[in-house]
Amino acid sequence: MAVVAMHNKDYPDAIRLYLEMAKIRREIVDEDPRDANAKVRYAAALDRVGNTYANAGNYPEAIRSGEEALQLLRKLHQEDPENSNTAREYLFAVGDLSKSYDLGKRLDRACPLAREFLANFNRAGRGTKVALNRHLDRNKTLLEKCP
Repeated sequence: MAVVAMHNKDYPDAIRLYLEMAKIRREIVDEDPRDANAKVRYAAALDRVGNTYANAGNYPEAIRSGEEALQLLRKLHQEDPENSNTAREYLFAVGDLSKSYDLGKRLDRACPLAREFLANFNRAGRGTKVALNRHLDRNKTLLEKCP
């Protein structure tokens, strides 16, 4: 439902639905804090909340959600760098957050994230790279603006 709302540019409804998803996924993590897959799904939901806020033009909320998602996904990716699902969600979070900072006119934060994205993208598996092509192009373009 949230994806449909996003497609229709009904950002308030999409945000509401993604927040609901994040809440449910957080409850699952709370039930079993050792479940790394549940943590990845929770962080991915936070990333979707942040990306939706960015599309709606609310960059402070986009950044807040994106930072929370990225912090968790960085940790999970460092703990299990071979997990392709974690790697993919980590890269989505880096790409989405760089976009939020860029749109929020914060190149000081967007540029390091774009560099982080590209460095890790180059080490990602083929399947991960295919899913992230839009972020690849956007971060390459962003780096052209970076000092």
